[in-house]
Amino acid sequence: MKRIARLAPLLAAFAFPVLSPALAQDLPQTITGDIDGDGVPDRVEVRSNATDGDQVDVAITLSASKRTVRVSELIAAQAVLPSAIDKGELHLSFGWYQGRYKPSTDFYIGLQGQELVVRRYKTAIADSISQDKNGVLVRTCEADFVANRATVDDKPAAPPGPPIALAAWRGYDSVPKACQSLF
Repeated sequence: MKRIARLAPLLAAFAFPVLSPALAQDLPQTITGDIDGDGVPDRVEVRSNATDGDQVDVAITLSASKRTVRVSELIAAQAVLPSAIDKGELHLSFGWYQGRYKPSTDFYIGLQGQELVVRRYKTAIADSISQDKNGVLVRTCEADFVANRATVDDKPAAPPGPPIALAAWRGYDSVPKACQSLF
């Protein structure tokens, strides 16, 4: 009992909250570019979620229709990597770098008719304690909702189905089934 009592202050000294300093430094972020093809820049705001700082929220305001599409808790991330709008497609890239598994995830978002949809989804997960012949084991999954095809580790996998409306994206539940096998 004395040993536990002596260890308690030592353990308390090492106890600290787990923070996401990279996310806090990177956000909020604003990206501009023409998604809807009207020649006027659209506005994308990426910020940390008000109730869970590890989660990322996205709001896209389209200039042509003057409407805003919001997604709460799009993904958990420690860092928002360089993101851009190119040829009517928004590319958002996120990473998580603590713990054994370190995922990076990319979303490619664009219009399908009048709806903003996730066109493509890519994730790579590095397992920091497993090795393969090239070093750290990295598993990948790519899903192209428009072409309705997916690959896991560069091998064909179950098709992901049609594009998902960005406003309907619900974290892990919206990740294509083939890609869920990586988590």
